[in-house]
Amino acid sequence: MVEGVSKRTTMGACVALLLVSTAAALDETPAPAAEDAAAAVIAPATPQPEAVRQTYLRLMAEKRYTEAAQIAAQLVELDRQSHGERSPQYAASLSALARAQLALGNVAAAADNFRAAIALLERAEGPASPALIEPLVGLGDAYMSNGFYPPANDAYERALLLNHAAAGFYNLEQVQILDGLSESDLALGELADANARQRAQVAIQARRTGDTQQDLVQALYKLARWYNRTGQFEASRQTWQQARAVIRKSGNPADPAQVETMIGEALSYASEGDAPTSVSTLKRALEQLDALPEPDHARRAEVLVTLGDLYVTFGRPRSAHQAYEQAWAELSAEETLSARRDEYFDRPSRITGPRLPRIVDADGREQSVIRSDSAGYAPGYVVARMVVDADGSARDMAIVESEPAGLLDQQVLKALARTAFRPRLADGTATASEDVQFRHEFRYPRTASVAPTETGPDPAPAGDKGAPIGYPTEGDDHRGD
Repeated sequence: MVEGVSKRTTMGACVALLLVSTAAALDETPAPAAEDAAAAVIAPATPQPEAVRQTYLRLMAEKRYTEAAQIAAQLVELDRQSHGERSPQYAASLSALARAQLALGNVAAAADNFRAAIALLERAEGPASPALIEPLVGLGDAYMSNGFYPPANDAYERALLLNHAAAGFYNLEQVQILDGLSESDLALGELADANARQRAQVAIQARRTGDTQQDLVQALYKLARWYNRTGQFEASRQTWQQARAVIRKSGNPADPAQVETMIGEALSYASEGDAPTSVSTLKRALEQLDALPEPDHARRAEVLVTLGDLYVTFGRPRSAHQAYEQAWAELSAEETLSARRDEYFDRPSRITGPRLPRIVDADGREQSVIRSDSAGYAPGYVVARMVVDADGSARDMAIVESEPAGLLDQQVLKALARTAFRPRLADGTATASEDVQFRHEFRYPRTASVAPTETGPDPAPAGDKGAPIGYPTEGDDHRGD
């Protein structure tokens, strides 16, 4: 059940002895004799669970998940010793371990430990305990990672009911749960329900902060990006315009924060294939920035990079290069912006291309949802290598590794042939990049054939832009799929 803590007595002794030796190293008094050290192993005052817990939280915040999982395993053992295996504290530590395991991709172990934490809390505190919220959300996240959407939805729904009972209908703690429900509803084809979960977050912010506050603006940004990601482009534009109205109402009609709403609008037009309107919207954003009394290099670069990405998408590499070079110059104007410049330009970034399946059947055909026990599905991956030229096109694609071998290899190669990249810039000039790695992860039935398959989209003819573009949103990693 608990990965990494099966030898409980041994780990407990190791943790206590580690603390004893550390204390001895910091103290001028001699280290305890062997007999004293053995006694310290069982001394209840020696372990410090709260200090270990804070270390775990810090490591998770820093995304050092391997170390966090190791610390969480220690915390499980410390709470077992201090409070017992039926205690709420032990259940909370199991949930912490599961969260680290999930971040590491060990979904099965994470799900087991979330379920164990839920069962312990139900016995210790009853089925209505607010402490159940965290492991229920974690279990929902684990199910979502496996493509097992119906039970994910059930876990999130139960967590939301407990949240409302504990904190009321307008608390901010429910936002993570609503996001989980939105994703599971969307995966199950319930778009109206998913939209309602996202709109609820705007209503919560409006009730709590009024209609002129930054938190409300951020909630509107999030809703607008949701609409764009799910193909509801008109609703996306209306929401960006609503956010812009809130910004203007806040005081400064020329507030440069409006530029973000204009970028969002431009992307919604681009997603519908309307190149002229998307480009003109971004140019208006640049004009607004040019009117500021002081230059805003970071925002100008953001607009220029977005403009360059659109030019790449619409097959205008020369215009893209000009926009990227201008962005490079803006980010080179201040030393403090060099990290952002590298983030944009130190390696090729995938801008657009065919969507690859996350769940497939035994022949590599896409499945929308796993409706039976997800234990029958295994994680798979394909790693490809390619050259990305200065114009953002890929060539010389080859499979480096795949599991299972051959199942999605051809799909990935064909998708990369239709993928557009933002090229790497060296000293402000677009440059070809050798040995660019691309990794796609998916889930497949454990009985799947490993014979190579040609399943998947054919390469598009020259000039064919294919389906509407699903542009990446803030926080996405553009280098993978």
